Amino acid sequence: MVCVGGQIRETNLPIPLSFGEIIYYWACSFWAGNDGKCVTDKDVESDEAVWALYERWCKSFNKERDHAEMVRRFYIFRFEAWTVHGWNSYVHKDLYALDHAKKQRDLGKHVCDWYLQQELCQDADGGSSC
Repeated sequence: MVCVGGQIRETNLPIPLSFGEIIYYWACSFWAGNDGKCVTDKDVESDEAVWALYERWCKSFNKERDHAEMVRRFYIFRFEAWTVHGWNSYVHKDLYALDHAKKQRDLGKHVCDWYLQQELCQDADGGSSC
């Protein structure tokens, strides 16, 4: 149970949560594995890590790029990776609404995009969608 706005509400979240626990809880709800579409902390630690993510992303979306083309598109991809990571790292302060969104998603109902994790899309390196 958690107190929100003076009202006691049921929640499945263990309270109180640390910053790391909230991120871990939310990440585990959405990230089944790192196939090059999801961006983790380790993926944005350095340019080398982003490059490795870029290679996994190319495999995931069956993109065939020569090295020169990848170098040319890398800065766009890196920006997109940082953007997705920043969105996914945001800590929602309304734990009740976060728990409610998870339940709605689990029931197959519509969930506001505000509560959803993002993934890298197929044109994250500036290429056109096929």
